[in-house]
Amino acid sequence: MDQQPQIDVISLLGIGFTAVGLFLPIFFLLNKQKNDGYFWLYAILAFIALELGFKTFVHSRLFFEFPVLFTPGRFFNLMLYPLFFIFIWTVTRKKPPKKLWVWMLLGPFAVYLLIRLGHLLFTPLAYKKIALTNFYKDARPGPFDYWSNFGTVVKTLMVPLLFLVPLGYLFFTFMGKSKNKPDRLLAGLLTVSILLYFLFTITSNHIYQLLFSTTKISMIEWPVDMVFLTIMLLLFVLVALLVNSGSTLFPPIKYAKSVLNDNAYQEILESAKKLMQSEQLYLQKSMSMKTIAERLGTNSKYISQAINHKMGKSFTQWVNDYRVEEAKQRLLDPKNEKLTLEAIGNTSGFHTKSSFFSAFKKSTGLTPSQFVNAYKK
Repeated sequence: MDQQPQIDVISLLGIGFTAVGLFLPIFFLLNKQKNDGYFWLYAILAFIALELGFKTFVHSRLFFEFPVLFTPGRFFNLMLYPLFFIFIWTVTRKKPPKKLWVWMLLGPFAVYLLIRLGHLLFTPLAYKKIALTNFYKDARPGPFDYWSNFGTVVKTLMVPLLFLVPLGYLFFTFMGKSKNKPDRLLAGLLTVSILLYFLFTITSNHIYQLLFSTTKISMIEWPVDMVFLTIMLLLFVLVALLVNSGSTLFPPIKYAKSVLNDNAYQEILESAKKLMQSEQLYLQKSMSMKTIAERLGTNSKYISQAINHKMGKSFTQWVNDYRVEEAKQRLLDPKNEKLTLEAIGNTSGFHTKSSFFSAFKKSTGLTPSQFVNAYKK
C-alpha cells in the first residue's frame, strides 16, 4: 500500500486554514485585547482548527510522515459544545459565568481530552504505524455508520443537546430583551453557526453515504468534513475580526459591564459629537475614526465602541447621518437650485453619488429628488 502523503488542493487549503485558525487566537491573546472577554471565542477557534488539522492529516495521509501525532478517534470536537455555551453566556449576559460553573462544565471534557492526549503521547510508535496501515486499507463498504455505535451516539447527539437546550434559552431571552441591532445580529450569527455545526454533525453520516453512492470515492467523509470545518472556521474568524476591529459589534465584556466604563463610553461619545458639530468634520471626505481619536486623545477602537454601544450604529452610519442632515439643508436652500444632486452630495461630505443616494434613502426613506419634491408640495 502506498504510504506516501497525497497532497491535493483540499489538503493545502486544510493546512492553510488550520494555520490561520491556530495563529489568530495566539495573536489576539498576546495583544492588548487579551482581557476583553473573548477568550472563549479564541478557544473555539483553536479547537475547530485542531479538528480541521486532524482531518487534513488523515485525508492527505500526512500521518505516515508524522505517525507520532496519530491517535484514532475524534476528541477535539467534543470540547466545542461547552465552549459554545460559555461564550454565548458571556456575550449575552455581559459577564462570564462563575469559575465554579466553568470548571463543572469543562471538567469532564478536559479529563476526556487529557485521556485521549495520553493515548497520543504514550501509544507505541510501532502500534500507531500498524493502525495507520490497517486504517488506510479501507475495506469498508462505504462510510462507517457511526449511529450503530452507542458511544458515538452519546457524543454526537446526547451531549450536544445538553448544551443546545440552555443555549437556545439564552439566545431567545437575549433577543427578547436587547434592542441593540448589532448585538442582536451577532448573537444571531453565533447561534446559527452553532446550530449549523450540530445539524451537520447529526446528518453527516447520511451525507457521506449519499456522496459515496454517487461518486464511489473512498473515504469521502474526510474531504466533506474538511470543507465544512473550513466554513465554520471562517465564520468564527469573521466574528473574531469584527470584535477586534473598528466594526466591533459587541464591546469588550468587562467594558460593557462596568458602570465607570459605561460612563466613559458616554463621555467619549459626547466629546466626539461636540467635535463633529463644532468643526463640521463630516464635510471632510478624508475624515476617519483616527482623525477624531487623535483630536480627543483616545484610540479608534474606543470611538467605534462608544458609537456602537450607546447608539447601536457603526461609525460610518453615524458620520453619514450628519452628512445627510447637511445635504437636506443644502437641498432646500434656494441658493443651491442650480447645483446637481451629485454636487450637493459631494459638498456634504459624500465620496460618490451612489453613497450619497444610498445613505440618504436609508435615513429618510426618500431619494434626494423625492425629498425636494415632497418639501415643495
